[in-house]
Amino acid sequence: MNDFLTNTLNGEQPSKLFGETLYFHWKWIECGILQLTPLDSSMLVERDCVLSAGIHGNETCGVEILNQLLQNLFANTIPLKCRLLVIFGNIDALRANKRFLFCDMNRMFGGRWQNCASSCERDRAALLEEAVVDFWNDGDDGRERWHLDLHTTFKGSYQHTSFGILPARATSWDEGFLGWLGTIVEALVFHQSQNGTFSNFSSQFNAFSCTVELETGPHGKKNFYEFNHIQSELEKLISGGQIGKPPPDHKQPAIRYKVKHQITRQREEFNLYFPLNTLNFTPFTRGTLIAQDGDSNYIVQNETEYILFPNPARSLGKRAGLMLVKEC
Repeated sequence: MNDFLTNTLNGEQPSKLFGETLYFHWKWIECGILQLTPLDSSMLVERDCVLSAGIHGNETCGVEILNQLLQNLFANTIPLKCRLLVIFGNIDALRANKRFLFCDMNRMFGGRWQNCASSCERDRAALLEEAVVDFWNDGDDGRERWHLDLHTTFKGSYQHTSFGILPARATSWDEGFLGWLGTIVEALVFHQSQNGTFSNFSSQFNAFSCTVELETGPHGKKNFYEFNHIQSELEKLISGGQIGKPPPDHKQPAIRYKVKHQITRQREEFNLYFPLNTLNFTPFTRGTLIAQDGDSNYIVQNETEYILFPNPARSLGKRAGLMLVKEC
């Protein structure tokens, strides 16, 4: 298993479907899906981890990070002390370097793919759900479940060059998990309702899950400090190193926001009252008209609200932005 990413992009099935290294047993589940299990069960930490990337095929920073992580594992330069499932998501879109080919896969999880027309994304979403459920079911119910889904945002940010989006959940969040996220992102955004993302799907199985958004620089160039730092923290996570403490250069813990309102275009007569180049986390003050959708308006109700993923060009039925408020 010399280069899992190259094998995946080439559609190659490895000559062996399982094997061992000094530290772990590996098993090829399906194209782009690899399971690793430590040989010494007495060294297992109290968590099982799913690490995924490439759910959007043109968001490759996370794919590069996970491929390097696998190369280090197979080179025996770091040990493995947790059960680990690594997933490269939308393979056809990765090959084409496109966000998706037919449908946005990150809106299809939780069985929503059943309502979509036949496509490679529909089939892949169903397969990824099955792989994750099997992985959780094969583990010990007593261990924590973590899922980090790595994405790349191409829109610049007014603040917070990296951030995590956390799905709505019925039970409380583990502060150890949130503390660890604070070592790799500058802000945490808490959803208040269910949606079709991959991380939301995992949360339905009591996993602590997060969509991690990494920002590229100008012309798609990655931030090498951010890239290397996340690489290092993921290595600590899977090798049993100390986690949950922000690095010294973090001036404060990750700032927490919650989603106040989702702006969705419902009518042809739709306007957003900010320019195309509006940045993520741009603040708007109380009373500002943000969106007009036919006879319906969205006006900022709180002293300050912040916009995330602003997109005035959205088609009917699609999200045009999220309005956030800071948690006290």
